[in-house]
Amino acid sequence: MKRFALLSVAALVFGLVGATPSNANSLIVNGYFNSFTGASAPGAGGWGLYSNGQVTGWTTTNSAGLIEIDSAPPIGPGTNPFGTYSLEVNANVPETVSQTISGLTIGQTYLLSWAYGDRPGSGAESMNVLLNGAIVATDTDPGGNSALQWYENYYSFTATGTTETLSFAGLPDTGQPSYGNEIDGVSLVATPEPSTWLLLLSGLGFLGFAVLRQRRVLSFSNAL
Repeated sequence: MKRFALLSVAALVFGLVGATPSNANSLIVNGYFNSFTGASAPGAGGWGLYSNGQVTGWTTTNSAGLIEIDSAPPIGPGTNPFGTYSLEVNANVPETVSQTISGLTIGQTYLLSWAYGDRPGSGAESMNVLLNGAIVATDTDPGGNSALQWYENYYSFTATGTTETLSFAGLPDTGQPSYGNEIDGVSLVATPEPSTWLLLLSGLGFLGFAVLRQRRVLSFSNAL
């Protein structure tokens, strides 16, 4: 097989790989909490309280209308592997922070992912994750850890409408009521259809066969 043909097959295969879930295709607005409207990000190593509308894409039920954005140092020892900032669901009190996601396709399967931060010193806390008001997961911080720890979560669902409201709701547990339940790396991506995976596997198989055939031709030529 000629080189340009091999490159064409490779382009097809890697184009299909690009169709697999990635944050670049996420329907979540500002899933890493680093975009602000009419406000500045917290200073390095700092934190800030923001009114509804200032943390792009997100709103809160906090009675004062405040969303807290943190960076890792102020929330205890440890690092944040997902980005510079995270959302603290318990800004001053347990609250619910939400985003209405649009652009979904009815019948399409989606993968929701998020990281839950277990903040040292916050005590026993927990948080519900909801889609359109229905609980799909509960994250729990048992307390007692000495450093900030992160846990990745995944939830798959099939869209029944073109919009979904995603909510993170802090619960009134026995821990500190004014801080805890950190969130970061929120993403929602469409997952490939089975036919896409079959096409991908077929492309990989064809590419492997082409490479093997080319090696045989080269070996035969060298033998001559």
